Amino acid sequence: MFNAEGAVRKGEWGFNVMLRNQGKGQFEAKQFSWGLVNDFNLFSFALIDFDRDGDLDIIENGAEGPPQVYENNVSQSRKSIGFKLHFPEGNKVGLGAKILIRDTQGRTQVREIKAGGGYLSFDTPEAYFGLDQSEAIESLTVIASYGKRWDINQRLNAEHLYEVHLK
Repeated sequence: MFNAEGAVRKGEWGFNVMLRNQGKGQFEAKQFSWGLVNDFNLFSFALIDFDRDGDLDIIENGAEGPPQVYENNVSQSRKSIGFKLHFPEGNKVGLGAKILIRDTQGRTQVREIKAGGGYLSFDTPEAYFGLDQSEAIESLTVIASYGKRWDINQRLNAEHLYEVHLK
C-alpha cells in the first residue's frame, strides 16, 4: 500500500508511506529501505504498469520538484498478473466492471475497474493481482457494471498485462 504524504510539518516535508503486506494483518513500513522518499512535497501519484511486466510501478508528482518514477523490482520470486479490458460499446474501458481470477493454488481474488484515485491522483483502468508463487491463473471472470458476465476458462501465465477484448 502506498500513500503520498504531501503535508508540511514545522518547516519539514512529510514522507511517502509504503507498507508491505506481511500476511495475517501485519504490515511493514518499507519507504526508506525501498527509496520511496523525496523532499518535493508530494501530493499526487499514479499506480501504473509503465514497463508492462504485470506489476504496478509508481509515478509521482510533487509540488516542489520534478516527477519521479519508481519501477517495481522488489521481488522477482513473487508473481503478478494484470488485465486491461476492452468492451464492444459504451463504457469501452469497463469502469465499474469486476474481474475475478482463480489461480493455480485454487485461490480467488476480485478487483473493480476504477478511474479514481486519491487527491489529484488517477489510477489507470486496469486491474492487477498478486499471485505469490503461482505461475498462472486457471480462470478469469469479467462482470460488467450492467451485469453481463464473461467466463474465460483458460490458463494465463503470470508476469503479463493482458488486454481482454470482450464481445
